[in-house]
Amino acid sequence: MRSERREIWLLILIVLLGLVYRLDFLFASAFSVDADEAIVGLMARHMLAGKGVPVFYYGQHYMGSFEAMCAAVVFAVFGSSPAALKIVPLGFSLALIVILYGIGRELGSRNGARFAALLAALPPAALLEWGTKARGGFIELVVLGSWAFLLTLRALKEERLKNSSLFHICFLLGFGWWVNNQMIYFILPCKLVLLARILR
Repeated sequence: MRSERREIWLLILIVLLGLVYRLDFLFASAFSVDADEAIVGLMARHMLAGKGVPVFYYGQHYMGSFEAMCAAVVFAVFGSSPAALKIVPLGFSLALIVILYGIGRELGSRNGARFAALLAALPPAALLEWGTKARGGFIELVVLGSWAFLLTLRALKEERLKNSSLFHICFLLGFGWWVNNQMIYFILPCKLVLLARILR
């Protein structure tokens, strides 16, 4: 019990480290917003203005409007600004740290989970940048796919595969497909592993 509580506090510290690292990057870049992010912000403002909720990112018939919906909620609370827009990907990038910790626990040990969380908290430049940009759902895709993968790992340990487990995994993968069709890279391994488990 005490060790689990200590583990939770350690994970919280790692997430806070990740937050500081990302805020340093955001302040250094003056919360600058590129054209793709501006479209997400515009979609969010249109939603708040009562112009309806678009199904997809403006100008294309793929990549859903989930990130813009989240931004609309943030705008409603904090007002519309580049910093407010950045809150959405920032929140998802911090959630990824926790999910990768969980994957580490399922696949290895506490030390493996800590290391995975630390790597996610202090990512390379590409993941740091894409994890702080509201470009239509890229960091959300990684979070949803990783979450589905975590649930798949847990489902494999069930003595008998539960329908509820399958539903949650399929829901995340299906929702993630709408968010960004690059979810295919998570769908294929999860589905193949689950199919092998069912056939066995």
